Amino acid sequence: KRQVSTQSTWGESGVKSARRRTPSIKRGVLPNNEFDQLKFLLASGILKETEYERRVRCIKRELNAVHDKPHETPISTASIYGECTLLKERDEVEQVFRYQFEYRSRKWTKSMLLVKIDSTPFDEGAMRSAYRMKDLTKAEGEDRFVAKSSKDEDEPLETYFVDVEMQAMCRYFADEYNKTQVFKKVEFVEAFLIERFQKPEKTIMACEPFIAGEYVKYSNNYGYVSPDDRNTPQAFSHFTHWHSNGRFIVVDIQGVGDIYTDPQVHSRDGEGFGKGNVGLDGMDQFFATHRCNSICKLLGLTDKAEDLEGTEEREYQPNSLSYDHVPSEEDLAYFGIDRDQYKFIVSMFKEADEDGSGEISLQELPSLCRRLGLDLPTDKLLELMHTVDVDGSGELSLTEFMMWWTGHEGEMASQSGEGAGGAGGLPPAGK
Repeated sequence: KRQVSTQSTWGESGVKSARRRTPSIKRGVLPNNEFDQLKFLLASGILKETEYERRVRCIKRELNAVHDKPHETPISTASIYGECTLLKERDEVEQVFRYQFEYRSRKWTKSMLLVKIDSTPFDEGAMRSAYRMKDLTKAEGEDRFVAKSSKDEDEPLETYFVDVEMQAMCRYFADEYNKTQVFKKVEFVEAFLIERFQKPEKTIMACEPFIAGEYVKYSNNYGYVSPDDRNTPQAFSHFTHWHSNGRFIVVDIQGVGDIYTDPQVHSRDGEGFGKGNVGLDGMDQFFATHRCNSICKLLGLTDKAEDLEGTEEREYQPNSLSYDHVPSEEDLAYFGIDRDQYKFIVSMFKEADEDGSGEISLQELPSLCRRLGLDLPTDKLLELMHTVDVDGSGELSLTEFMMWWTGHEGEMASQSGEGAGGAGGLPPAGK
């Protein structure tokens, strides 16, 4: 770098000019640290403030770049940045958007990841191809993932999001199952989506942690049971039917040991959960081949008919909820949510109730929906109000909204003598 003169200049009038004085350094010696060099150039007036900040950012990006694991264990900290560390090729690493779904709040979140995805699949099924993916933001040993893409180029984007929401719902069921006295716990891996926005086609892929071990399919969505007929997978499916009061059942259990992935949910009304949801027919097929085992008996589960006894006749009195209402266990079982979820929904409802009337007007409804992660257009808000406001008051009571949010709007409408409008939405929280 060019040495900068520290001498002052004199104008024709003999007055010393106001040249900026540079830092004092030894002749022929410049700072050897890049940051110090930039500071020196800034102080010398050679660099402008904006250029100085730009170069600092570039240096920091280089220092924070992703590096390969050293070829051998370094014997000093200095060795980590020595010859045994190689900067990864830029074309092997890409930034992606990650989309995650939190079931209890029913909200999607978006973040950024730095990943490396193999160019060729390591496995293929009838519907999707599976690729190895490394999450370079995670520690070694926690960075191995599987990224799946559909073989059908025309597969709707919605399918990917439905699958992630369904697996999040199954994680909730697993948490509830593990709260019982069962000895062997179960787990569903967390699924999420990535958007490869740096690629020309901007591909969406479904991702989940890689599970090491022998992969076993314990059941399918139509009554199949694997030859070993393990107790835990079958009991877990039975439990989900009982816990949801017969509204849902989790089937198609598969994975390594009792770490599961790629489940299917059947709903009593046959709505939602993708093409694999065959409703009551799927439930009937499960119980046609299911034999209650020791875990079922431990949990007090019986056959399907006894599980559902009285379910259809159960009555729930609407217009009984308020901000101060303490829900009973029967309330929570009916809504299919736990106490924390109930409190969260009520708190969001109360915050959106700006006039403190205890009800939500059409003007307040957009705020309530946004707080709960739903951004609905005007026509959908009008449809929602028309469907859920069964008493025709022009406002939504807490009970009316809770019934809709948890999937009971049809039952409430029938109690009031009105027809259900079939409001859309995600599966009920806690179900």
